Amino acid sequence: MFTLRVASEADLDFMVRIDLADEGITHECPQRHTKADFTRCRQKMISYINDFRIGVWVYEDRISSCLVGLIICRFRNLLNEPSTDANLFLLKYLERDIFPENGRFTELYQLWVDPEFRRQGLATNLKRHIEIESLRRSVNMIYTHTEEVNSHVIDLNLKLGYREVRRGPICNEVIRVSLIKNLTTVELNQT
Repeated sequence: MFTLRVASEADLDFMVRIDLADEGITHECPQRHTKADFTRCRQKMISYINDFRIGVWVYEDRISSCLVGLIICRFRNLLNEPSTDANLFLLKYLERDIFPENGRFTELYQLWVDPEFRRQGLATNLKRHIEIESLRRSVNMIYTHTEEVNSHVIDLNLKLGYREVRRGPICNEVIRVSLIKNLTTVELNQT
């Protein structure tokens, strides 16, 4: 049995470990993290937990009390975010017309399930939870991207109703697949 709950500062070690592992991301060199890397990542995760524009949820195995899943998203609005490089990043690679007119969307950027607990529907449940939370916040679109080699992630997204809107490099030569899902309140009522 699993419990899905909002992450807290008690979950920071788990969150930092998952974030620094960068599973599913291609690296040219093996990752060696310094104490400063851990400190920066911990501070970043604390800011995520405390920012209402960011959602962080964990799945906990009630039997072992171990954390077995994590999802992080950001609730964004293209119309009122500062014009920084990071905020304009998406529009550099994606057409503005794929986003809702009101500019509101959810950016899903971290989904992880412990390998021992995969193929049990946890990733699907985490993504469905983000859909419900997005609709609760009056956000009707979710955006995500993953490396092309992560075909299982792409397949899951397609199965859940996402559609591919771009395929190509973003910040290096690695090919990434960008996907979106437009949400309706019908989906909120079906879960």
